[in-house]
Amino acid sequence: GNLLLSIHLKWLAKELGFERIVLKNGVMLAYFINQPNSSYYQSEQFQHIISTLHENPRLATFKERKSRSKDENNTLMLRFENIKSVKIALEKLNVLNIQVTSI
Repeated sequence: GNLLLSIHLKWLAKELGFERIVLKNGVMLAYFINQPNSSYYQSEQFQHIISTLHENPRLATFKERKSRSKDENNTLMLRFENIKSVKIALEKLNVLNIQVTSI
């Protein structure tokens, strides 16, 4: 069942506008699209993520990772703490979704 949950997690992450997700040592990092001028940042989904985090500051924190080269953009990501399973990761991401899907 865990593989199926992992696939669901990747699918949901993409739907939310994350390029990739890293789950390690109880921390989940969700990387946003690395194009600052992407229309995604004007989207309803991105605005929803921002307002949800504003209302639930303990859900996740915004982080910006500096790029290694001047040709690259800084990477914007969300950091979630205490992610002990893929199921919990899914539940956290689901909170950010405009179209709330049941798991």
